[in-house]
Amino acid sequence: MILKKNCKKIKRIINKLIDRVLGYMLAIMFAFSFFITEDLVIKIILSGVMGVILIGFTAVSMYIESIDIKLAGI
Repeated sequence: MILKKNCKKIKRIINKLIDRVLGYMLAIMFAFSFFITEDLVIKIILSGVMGVILIGFTAVSMYIESIDIKLAGI
């Protein structure tokens, strides 16, 4: 029972962290799109890198959510 409560707390903390990081990354991408107007190649590379990072964090968030569903079934 204690382990289950601790896992839920850890899951909530990680989900909040991931949500904040995703929000900050979107804000950074939005800001860079305004400041980098001269070099299209840099903008494309930066958008690609940020997109890959966002996909990675989204995958981790989905994995944590599936773990939570499995823990709820225990």
